[in-house]
Amino acid sequence: MGLLVTVQMTLTMVLLIGGGLFVQSFTALVQRPIGFNPDSLVVVVMDPQSAGVPVVERRALYARIRDSVAALPGVSHAAISFLTPLGGGGFTPSLEINAPSGRIRVAADGDVAGNLVSPGWFETLQVQRLVGRDFTAADRAGAAGVAIVNASFAGRYFGGDAVGRSLTVYPGTPRA
Repeated sequence: MGLLVTVQMTLTMVLLIGGGLFVQSFTALVQRPIGFNPDSLVVVVMDPQSAGVPVVERRALYARIRDSVAALPGVSHAAISFLTPLGGGGFTPSLEINAPSGRIRVAADGDVAGNLVSPGWFETLQVQRLVGRDFTAADRAGAAGVAIVNASFAGRYFGGDAVGRSLTVYPGTPRA
């Protein structure tokens, strides 16, 4: 009988300590900055494919929706993105990076994640850029390619300064 009580007390202590560590970790996670300002942010998810909108018409549809939302009273900024912040998922393209040390190939294995965003996306989410510029209306199909990378990517592949550097997304394919 004494052994059973000892085992129960030991398991109780393990569960209490584990629960306390979980609460401590969760509290630290909730208090950590998420990288954008969620206050007064409204996210709308749309699926033009399910609505039967042809692929060639979707870019214009997104622009019309963004412009219509931006024109609403009380709306200060509007933007479009392929992925919702903190929504999970994403695409992991293969890359060819022209780094200072030479060309680096990065496989599409989840090591680098990408998102497609419209001009004003960073301003809308109040994401602070460290260097460089935001996308503009001039950054569209047929124009010279432009990418915005985070500090981790810039440090890893460009020694910290990615401005003026180049990379190719999906190298060797028609999508490049």
